[in-house]
Amino acid sequence: MKGLWMSEWLRLWSRKRTWGMFLMMPVLVYAAARYCLEQNGALSPGMPEYATVWNFPVLALAEHLMTVFNLLVVVLLAAAVTEEARSGQLRFLLLRAVTFAELFWAKWTVVLAAVGVFLGAFYLECWGIGWWLFERTETVGLFYREGAFAGGEAVRYGLAYYGLAGLTVVAMASVMLLLAVMAQTATAAVGMGIGWLLLSFGWPVAARMFGAQVQSLSITHIQHQGIAAMLADGRPMMRWNLGVMVCYVAVCLTVGYLWFVKRRGLDV
Repeated sequence: MKGLWMSEWLRLWSRKRTWGMFLMMPVLVYAAARYCLEQNGALSPGMPEYATVWNFPVLALAEHLMTVFNLLVVVLLAAAVTEEARSGQLRFLLLRAVTFAELFWAKWTVVLAAVGVFLGAFYLECWGIGWWLFERTETVGLFYREGAFAGGEAVRYGLAYYGLAGLTVVAMASVMLLLAVMAQTATAAVGMGIGWLLLSFGWPVAARMFGAQVQSLSITHIQHQGIAAMLADGRPMMRWNLGVMVCYVAVCLTVGYLWFVKRRGLDV
């Protein structure tokens, strides 16, 4: 299994699109920094939206989480699953006495590990660019929290924010994995993934009358508002949102695994 995992890891990073997206991370961080600098002109220091070196990693991720990182898992899974099935590479892998279960879980965990690398690089690049462009204030405001907080508290908040953001990406990736398994071509997988994202964006608006919990059935809504709410509201919102994400992961991985084993078995 270890050899299979390393093989999948090297195959994923041998693709130009993977490196292309990875090398775009500093550009996206810099674009977020320029936007935050412009926004600072209309904000007062101490507001949660006012960017400093301490809270810029959170503000930058909030800017790109729903779009860049969700699209990232769409592209990576379409390449790792749908494209390889279409090109016949899965047949070659199965000649190495690899089971469908091993192949499925190797691909899933490799993509998650790659997203973790992207997220970690994004965080470190935020600190590098943030230290260059933003002021180092003594205190900073945090979303949905009263008062001012020292830089150390803001750093701990940011790490918690990135951790929860990573969990939302895992939930989104489970949906995208199911779509990638179902799709006939990589283009179809990307199209279905974008369609799901659009549906996720629209759901909170349609469900507004039913309250925040129903709106949080959308993963993108959790990414947009739920992470900050979980860090401020404590256990009630945390339990609900984590429960929603666990359901997405459990259902989509179960259905995706069964579909993968049945359909790819017939393909081979």
